[in-house]
Amino acid sequence: MTSNPWSGKHRLWCQIALVAGILPFLLGEALAGLTAFYPFCLISDDGSRVLVNQGWDYGSGKKALDRDGDPYAWCPKKFRESRLGSAGNVDLLRDFPSSGVYTLPDRKLIYPIHGVLLEEHLIASPDLSSLVLLNRTGESMALAFLENGKVTRTYRLEDLLLAFSDYKFRTLSTNGWYYPWHDEFKRVGDSVVLTTEKRQFMNIPLGYYERHQFDFKTGHLQKTDVFYGSLMILPTIGGLLLGFGMVALVRRTRNRGAADRQPA
Repeated sequence: MTSNPWSGKHRLWCQIALVAGILPFLLGEALAGLTAFYPFCLISDDGSRVLVNQGWDYGSGKKALDRDGDPYAWCPKKFRESRLGSAGNVDLLRDFPSSGVYTLPDRKLIYPIHGVLLEEHLIASPDLSSLVLLNRTGESMALAFLENGKVTRTYRLEDLLLAFSDYKFRTLSTNGWYYPWHDEFKRVGDSVVLTTEKRQFMNIPLGYYERHQFDFKTGHLQKTDVFYGSLMILPTIGGLLLGFGMVALVRRTRNRGAADRQPA
């Protein structure tokens, strides 16, 4: 009798080999879906101020990623080195104690900036005195307006998603594993325009979204436009079905009345 090669220890070793073979691939795919918030900076138009965002690494905290005695090794030099006009070349992590707006060239802190930002989630005035910050996950705070470092107005997710606000109506992003709630985010003149994510349900596009317009300085909501997309056809379909049902009911009633009037 020949032994079964897939029984006992043979099966165990095959399972271990299989796991060892696919584990690096799975880890690579998982890490590819995480976002590294690398540092960036913005210089005011007159060159007297700089906004520094020091970024974060995979949400686990850059202070805990001390590699070979270098707490900044998590971030490639090409992302953290920049030339700041008369201040010369600087390292955004080594040469600044924290994220914030600083004077140039002496690098004195004017006001700090709290939270992790991507550059596309920040709108700043030319002198860096007015900022609009967008939180891509929408947790606790979705949108904040700041004037000289002081928060003047904030909006929660429920303030901006007027309907279909549950995450089930949004598409999961594997770039960070979260449910995006916003689309367009830009400054138009003295206003900030924010367009929300188009909703879907079970991968079926609903087309519903909102477009909000805010005053750039005060954060006051100026107007909101709601776009219903494919939801607009639902009342039409409902009306047609109701109409067909009424017609069928009238015909059925007439036919029954005619049958009752016929002589036996």
